[in-house]
Amino acid sequence: MNRSIARRLALMFALVALFVFTLVGAGLFAVLRSQLESHLRESLDDRAQIARLICNHGLTPDKWRMSREKLTDMTPPDRSTVYAVTSIEPSYNYGKPIEGTIIKTLPGGYAREASGRRC
Repeated sequence: MNRSIARRLALMFALVALFVFTLVGAGLFAVLRSQLESHLRESLDDRAQIARLICNHGLTPDKWRMSREKLTDMTPPDRSTVYAVTSIEPSYNYGKPIEGTIIKTLPGGYAREASGRRC
């Protein structure tokens, strides 16, 4: 009879430990995901602010040429962030807008898109 009590206690302990570790893991995952998304938004805000400053300084054709070069230099090699500028004056356009399906709308006016093309 002692063996069955020991087995039941061991099984209950294992189930409680599994439940607790699952809760802790889910909580850590949620916090980590939230922090990573927050960091990504901050990074995108910083990049957008820098791009706005670059575009605001490109008021003449010569300065706009330099602004285009700076925007090109700011684009990461993996093209995870791309810049597009549209203007009434066609010579002040840069890049092309991303065409894709919005997967998720994020706070701050951002959206995660699936473009369907691989870079």
